[in-house]
Amino acid sequence: YQFYIDLPKDFQTKRIEPKITEINLIELKKMKDIDSSIELHKRFIFSITPLIFLLLGSSIGNNLKQKNKIIYIGIGGFIGIIFFELLIFGEIIARKYQNVYFIYLSLLIFVIGIKRIWK
Repeated sequence: YQFYIDLPKDFQTKRIEPKITEINLIELKKMKDIDSSIELHKRFIFSITPLIFLLLGSSIGNNLKQKNKIIYIGIGGFIGIIFFELLIFGEIIARKYQNVYFIYLSLLIFVIGIKRIWK
């Protein structure tokens, strides 16, 4: 069997554009819109997040000194949820005011928190 489909004369295949999260770092730097800037700064924040959690966890662990380990897991989960919620909140504000530096809101709050707990 052979099937033939009549297509319109202006039929063309659409070029698939990659999502902003699929674009590499060099291409993101070339783009000059707010979405690419936010994605670039989010990648930086995600790269230093383990260091922030390490410092915060060690400072909380030194202050609590509990034998029950489930408390540490609960506190770590709660802190992680708050951090990423603040990151989403900062991204919303950055898009609204067209200023990428609002995305560092969660990082700033957690650095201040580490300084206060560390003492």
